[in-house]
Amino acid sequence: MIKGLRGLLTPGTMLSEGIVKSIEGDTCTVDIAGMEYKEIQMRASITSEAQKILLVPKVGTAVIVVTFPLTGDSVIVARDAVERIEVSGDITINGGQNGGMVKVEELKKNLDSLKTYCDSLTNLVSSSLAQIGESTAASGARAATYFNSNKPSAITFSDMENKRIKQ
Repeated sequence: MIKGLRGLLTPGTMLSEGIVKSIEGDTCTVDIAGMEYKEIQMRASITSEAQKILLVPKVGTAVIVVTFPLTGDSVIVARDAVERIEVSGDITINGGQNGGMVKVEELKKNLDSLKTYCDSLTNLVSSSLAQIGESTAASGARAATYFNSNKPSAITFSDMENKRIKQ
């Protein structure tokens, strides 16, 4: 890969392969040919925190670093493995066709509210049927007993959060 990239660089720009030794915020320390280089940028621009995508490489993974001759600044342009991705600003995945990602805590609150409503409705129907009384042609007590013995099982929810994707 390095041979292919060298032809695209301006004279004096250095391209190096190295191994990530540590991560420090938006920078990292990289071992290049036995020497440690600190403050290697992990993203191309550090001018705005409002909009950023930071691909944080795993410690111990191989990276390709470009060093610019005029400033001496270095930036990672490729990495073998990513530990995590940090994003700020709006994100659109797959063209936004599937809407936004579910906010798990809000979903849990909504589902708990639905469960409470269903439980209240079940209790209301049961007690209402019991109020009909024995003297009517349709027995309220028998209807309530039948309803209570045949109602669906309680609503339960499994863990719906994808812990590999954080919002």
